[in-house]
Amino acid sequence: MHATIKTLYESFERVMETKTVKSSLISLEEKIKEVMERMNATTSAKNLGDLLKEKSKTEMIVVFLAILHLLHRQIINAEQERGCAEISIKKV
Repeated sequence: MHATIKTLYESFERVMETKTVKSSLISLEEKIKEVMERMNATTSAKNLGDLLKEKSKTEMIVVFLAILHLLHRQIINAEQERGCAEISIKKV
């Protein structure tokens, strides 16, 4: 099953509940490159949670926006096997 924007948002929302905010300026372009570098480093899918792990709340938001941008450009796919399951991200 393909992950919908709603399931991506809900998963992101769960992760965001546990983080604190640090004020800083983070470039969307940098995070797009970071996500693509991590995707290029392996042939297997990455879990959304792994891409957001150990990030500040601000960084998580920008990484999430980077993922949405890459999904929109059809550079990556997002899939979820069932409701409330981890969302897998992989290159097209």
